[in-house]
Formats: sequence, C-alpha cells, structure tokens
Amino acid sequence: MVKGERDGHKWRTRFRDIGLGKRAEAGLKYEWFIPSNSAADTNDFKMPGLAGLPEDEAGWYTATGGNHQPDSWSFRVHSRSIGTHSEPKRFLQAYLYAKSAGGLRLIEFPYGMSFTARHPETGATVAYDLDTWNEIEVRANTAAGRIELWVNGMPTVRLHDVVFTATGEAFVSQIIAETFYNGTPEQTHDIRFRNIRLIA
Repeated sequence: MVKGERDGHKWRTRFRDIGLGKRAEAGLKYEWFIPSNSAADTNDFKMPGLAGLPEDEAGWYTATGGNHQPDSWSFRVHSRSIGTHSEPKRFLQAYLYAKSAGGLRLIEFPYGMSFTARHPETGATVAYDLDTWNEIEVRANTAAGRIELWVNGMPTVRLHDVVFTATGEAFVSQIIAETFYNGTPEQTHDIRFRNIRLIA
C-alpha cells in the first residue's frame, strides 16, 4: 500500500477460469497480516471475498463499489477503525452487495450493506491485532440464503435471510481479491496474505 495511493493489488478470478463450475455453496479462507507501521492509517479498507455473476458477463461486471447489478452479488470483508466509527480500534465487517439481508435493503445502502463481526456469545465487537497473522473465512450458500464471516475460527456474522439477486437466480462463481482504501494510506506499508484456499 503506497502512501497517497488508494489501490493496492486487485484481481478477480471466475471459477470457470480455474477449471470449476458455478455452484450454490463455496467458501474462501485466508490469513492476513498488517504490520504496526500501518497504525497511523484509519485501516478502512477492503479485503478478498466471493461473488456471483452471469456466465456470459465479463469479470468486472460484478456488483461492487456502488455498481448495482440485478443478477450479480458480492461478499467481501471490510476492515474498519475507531477513526470513523465508535468501535474498537480495528474490527471487521461483512460487506455485502445483495438485494437484501439482515433486515437491510441494498437500495438504501448504495455502497453496500455492512454487518459488524461480533462474538457469538457476548455480542461484543471482535477486534484484531497488528503484527500477527489472523484468519478469515467467508462462506456463501445461495440456495439457502446464507452468508457467514469467521474470524480466527469463530463465527462472527451469520445471516440466513439473504436475497442475493433481484432476478432470483444466484450462484457462487467468482473470487474477488481486492485490497484498497476508502481514502488513502498515510504511509507506505504492506498488507500480507498467505494460505488462500477456495473451499468449493
């Protein structure tokens, strides 16, 4: 992440491009590491996730970034900080582009619906640490209307009422691995990933 530049590395991969077909259920698991020299930043940035789009559309058609598509959806992870929210210093949200979920409708949230990662028993917001490897797993089941965000082996967001598209047809068919800031980093630093695994 270069000081003053919004975008880090961004790529999208269709399942068909890696020899897989679209499916109703899939998961993406990875570990990430943010060094402490990033602590001056707001840590308001996006991280990888899953998505679905029609087979005849190009990979950048996917519903993201204020771009609503009636037949596409996406589910990524959003790192937030106390700089703009009354939450612990660094925490995560499930960041969802779908027709509706958790009592919210995308039409009311043009830049995506957000659901804060919380401890499944206490309801406390789950924070994460710098200078250590953390693990994320995102799961989506379009047939059951379900998404889940797991942080360090703990279920922190579970939605079971997701309407993925306005057309009623939805599949998991894409990995979207994009790391970029809402704003720009205040200094140059790395965000590191390892052990990226598609569970399909």
